[in-house]
Amino acid sequence: MGYSGPCITHYEVYCFDGQRWTVQARYRSSEGEAAVTEARQIEHSLSIATKVVRESYYPDANATEEQTVYVSDKSLREAQARKILQQHAAAPRGPGGQLPGQSAALAAAEALMVSAADLSRSGRKAIRPKESMGIFLKLIIVISASLIGASAVTGIVSAVAAKFPEYSVQLSGQTMSLIMFTVFVTAFLLFAVPLAMTLINWQNEFGGSAPRRPAPRPMAPPKPRRMAPPPVSASQADEPPLPEPELDDDLPPLAELQGEQTLAPIPDLDAAPVHEEPQESPAERQERAEKQLQDTMIQFLETLLGAIKQSRPQLDSYNLFGVNLMLAGAIEVLGIRHHLESEDKRQVLADTIKSMGTRGETAKTFSEKYEEYMVEPRYMSMVQQGRTAMSDHLGGVATSAQVIGDAIEEWNKPHAVQQTAQARIVTVLFTDMVGSTDMTQAKGDSAAQDIVRHHNSIVRACLRQYNGKEIKHTGDGIMASFPSAVHGVDAAASIQKLVADHNARQPDLTMHLRIGMNAGEPIEEEDDLFGSTVQLAARICAKADTDQILCSNVVRELAAGRANLFAAQGEHEMKGFREKFPLYEVMWRGR
Repeated sequence: MGYSGPCITHYEVYCFDGQRWTVQARYRSSEGEAAVTEARQIEHSLSIATKVVRESYYPDANATEEQTVYVSDKSLREAQARKILQQHAAAPRGPGGQLPGQSAALAAAEALMVSAADLSRSGRKAIRPKESMGIFLKLIIVISASLIGASAVTGIVSAVAAKFPEYSVQLSGQTMSLIMFTVFVTAFLLFAVPLAMTLINWQNEFGGSAPRRPAPRPMAPPKPRRMAPPPVSASQADEPPLPEPELDDDLPPLAELQGEQTLAPIPDLDAAPVHEEPQESPAERQERAEKQLQDTMIQFLETLLGAIKQSRPQLDSYNLFGVNLMLAGAIEVLGIRHHLESEDKRQVLADTIKSMGTRGETAKTFSEKYEEYMVEPRYMSMVQQGRTAMSDHLGGVATSAQVIGDAIEEWNKPHAVQQTAQARIVTVLFTDMVGSTDMTQAKGDSAAQDIVRHHNSIVRACLRQYNGKEIKHTGDGIMASFPSAVHGVDAAASIQKLVADHNARQPDLTMHLRIGMNAGEPIEEEDDLFGSTVQLAARICAKADTDQILCSNVVRELAAGRANLFAAQGEHEMKGFREKFPLYEVMWRGR
């Protein structure tokens, strides 16, 4: 039966050992052609029957569908089974008619499967048997030849010495013998060492040779982990063979299952190995980099879905949209890390969303529009969760399933009831990024804009948490309002703490804020605030130092429940105001 909703697809390569099918390798959804190519390589080189199965997992229904997309000819499987049975019948029997240890049939099947595993790991044809001379025979040859050569040299030296009796008579017999022995040993070593080195690489008449270092192979993108065939126990050897599965002779072409693709041609396994590593073109490097980024996003998506399934086994459209927002935050982090262009980020994001079963047009639309969703605090909170989780993923830190689950639970809470009446007194908050102009000149426009996006996401997430409202973006900061001074103070402290956490995780993209607050009755027109309350809040923000929060006495008095957080900073003159105002610092560190 068919299922709907998100789908995670894999391709599995199976080998037939004469009795049962065994999983040989597993590929991702984008590597169906590679799976078929490997199956054909094993079939061609080892005469082992193979098949490729497309496995589709539907998280909503917690169900799996399998479809065979390639299978070897049935005659090959029958021939393989007959061969195993013949070996089984010809194997010597032990007492009681039992085969000693594993049966010959199982041993032969296991040998075939191990050969297939070797072929799968190396990507080359099976290793040919190697025969070489025994060590003892080589040792006899080296010693015999060296003795003959050393004896000849010693005889020559002795003959030469005999022609000069006037010198030899001056030496005693013992000394002369020592000289001859030294000449013999030296000549023996001079013959033995090069001869031994020559025999190591000498190919004998049986075609054997010493192992040689394999030729360098062109680099390829990382492949999924391959699984070796499981061992066959003695109890399984006595079991009757499993019935062969019913296979459809009219299998759909793989191109119908995987878009407009065609099967790659079977490589020539008898061709000579490549000895020179080809130069990788810029387009190939770009393609490899994009594949690595896509693999990173797929791994991150699997982590998200694995954590979410614990609390929500089935995902509806609303929760899938939340997952898409978290993926948008993740691609933002990858974009900063790898200096991706906007178009590249959108393409990787769209491909990742499509891997869950989303229609291509829907995935493309979301990837092109996701930046517009960041204006909404509720959406921005999910984007920020995705950024944090991807930063941990790239740093080798396993994101807690509890953290992801809490984010989804918060996402599913109903929207807060909007206030129908405007509060009479509101708290106005300003944030300002310290040194934003110098940062743009030092890091460039792209990096500076990335830092601004991080600032926006942090501030908007805190506004959502503490019932704040964004009034407008000032370019270097955000102006916001709160219905209560307590919420404004808590939001300001949370903003500074999240900024400090961001700086610790990403020291190359640090930012520092100053925050100022004031409370009063501003004038509200067209979703904007005006008046002296707003002006004083902006002046207080300008007085704050780096990483500091300053507020007026009105805010301190309205937030009486947070009295222990305020430290007096004395009276200060404010531009545009005649009187001086007492200011207080909000002590946010250590909260």
